[in-house]
Amino acid sequence: MPKEIDLNQELSKYKHKTTFTIQFHQIDAARVLYNVEYFKLFENGRINYMQQFNLIRSIEHLMNEFLVMTVHNDIDYFRPALFNDEVEIWTRISEIRNSSLIFENLAVCKGELLAKGSTVYVHIDPKTQKSKPIPAEIVRNFQEYEKNGENLP
Repeated sequence: MPKEIDLNQELSKYKHKTTFTIQFHQIDAARVLYNVEYFKLFENGRINYMQQFNLIRSIEHLMNEFLVMTVHNDIDYFRPALFNDEVEIWTRISEIRNSSLIFENLAVCKGELLAKGSTVYVHIDPKTQKSKPIPAEIVRNFQEYEKNGENLP
């Protein structure tokens, strides 16, 4: 079982929030949000986060301008979400490396932490499918937004 987290302290690190309502098709036989659905909610939170930087205007734009691939995902679960719950997905970039971004996500419902996850995206060249440096302007935009973030260059 993951250690308890001070939610208020943790939320103070985040600025971006997306809210989703849990749908019937997302619950499992135990009548809770199926564990893999958190990956989808977190991914949608990251997509919304990047849209605010105009990095994803369309699939074609994403594929040609700022193509990223997921290379790692992990989630710790604390409490279940139920059908029709409104879940807040909080998203931030906790670290920027030469060609990768480390995103962190929180799932919160009714003031309680449901899950915490992290994902590593690697920026790749669409032609070669090999990693390439994140453009300096994009790094600056993320840094400006995430002011006071941990481990940001």
